[in-house]
Amino acid sequence: MTPQERRGKWLFLILATLIILEKLAGVGLALSGGLAEVKWFKSVVQPVGFALAVAFLWQGDVWLRWLVGAACVFSGWLLVFVSGRVLVKLAGVTPPEAIGFFWQVAGYPIGLVGVWGLLYVVAGLLFLFSPSMRAFFRYQRARRRGTTPAFRDADTSLLSQRGG
Repeated sequence: MTPQERRGKWLFLILATLIILEKLAGVGLALSGGLAEVKWFKSVVQPVGFALAVAFLWQGDVWLRWLVGAACVFSGWLLVFVSGRVLVKLAGVTPPEAIGFFWQVAGYPIGLVGVWGLLYVVAGLLFLFSPSMRAFFRYQRARRRGTTPAFRDADTSLLSQRGG
């Protein structure tokens, strides 16, 4: 594995771990409130499906990389947009003497949602356009097909000394 592929592997593992843990924590939180009020598709099926798609991205499928990357960019952008819009609307109706309380009660949590949305946007852009991640996914596809050159990981100093 080349250094670029290794960097892509670690980048993928960090992002995938964060995304999968966040999705599964959301499912656990939805199920902890009682099964009668659960919106099954929105609260369970969709997050589990997305977490599985991110996990299966390990195989390096190009179409899945584009799907997951686009979904991350879109959902992250929506989180940033909605949280920013809510903050602006709430700040507009908050009296000036209550601004400090507003930031403590609403500003920080909504801001964290916006930051999490930015993480999704960055993750999606990295899934789509990072040379390291593309190299890692290419390596995974080749490894899955069994076409990874055996000499690529070996020390090629003898080959370079003999001129070949």
